[in-house]
Amino acid sequence: MKIITVYTMPNCVYCTRIKEWLMENQIKYKEVGSNEIVDTDLIDTIQGFPFTIVKEENGDEHTVLGFNIDMLQKLI
Repeated sequence: MKIITVYTMPNCVYCTRIKEWLMENQIKYKEVGSNEIVDTDLIDTIQGFPFTIVKEENGDEHTVLGFNIDMLQKLI
């Protein structure tokens, strides 16, 4: 099972669109608001929002910047 975490920002149109797409496709995810991020390394990594991390069962992590449905479909 893959763990999907979506980092979002208030009033971000693409953040709203990615959450809608995930819900429409019945994909479970965890949302973390930009004001909730405490990991300074992660803050330095995030280049924009939405920022999605897909974690595989084996521990591998893949990141998706923005509302990139093609990349999400490949990873999920």
